[in-house]
Amino acid sequence: MNELADTLSIQRAFFRAFEPPPNVKWYDWARDGGIVLPAKVATPRKGSYDVWFTPALVRAAAALADPNVWCVVIKKGSQGGGTQMGFAWLASMAVLDPEQSAIVLGTEDLAKQRSKNTAIPMIEASPLVFAEIAKKKNALGITEYEFNGCRVFWIGGNSVSRLASNPVVRMHISEENKFEEDKKEGS
Repeated sequence: MNELADTLSIQRAFFRAFEPPPNVKWYDWARDGGIVLPAKVATPRKGSYDVWFTPALVRAAAALADPNVWCVVIKKGSQGGGTQMGFAWLASMAVLDPEQSAIVLGTEDLAKQRSKNTAIPMIEASPLVFAEIAKKKNALGITEYEFNGCRVFWIGGNSVSRLASNPVVRMHISEENKFEEDKKEGS
């Protein structure tokens, strides 16, 4: 009897791996308490993340939720909320549909700073996201997080080797105007 139950459990897990992601838009999940913007994060609005608070990003958020869209480019001014939306999108997707992901910023130092000062406080304030990280000891590092068995990497755009050695399904590139040439690695 136990062998049969184990076999059925393994079969269910196998077929569950091929199920499509839940029919939930990432921005609805984030707004309904999935992503929380804590007081210590520099943002004009605290509480649950809500893309509708930034109307200029609504179409980009909808495109990120569309499985038929492969690339979304946002051209915006500084302090427009796009970087924060990218963080919220990747954190939401790491829970809803986990895949290897990367956040690429101008330099390694900038990636570490944004991770430490913005993303980690947001993750710690978001119980649904933090619960996925807390399942594994030491899963929340400065430049690498582990959610649901997938990793999210924080990479500086000037680090050719880190970009090349971390294959990803989802990538958020931000502040590319701050990318510097990598003088020590081949490109």
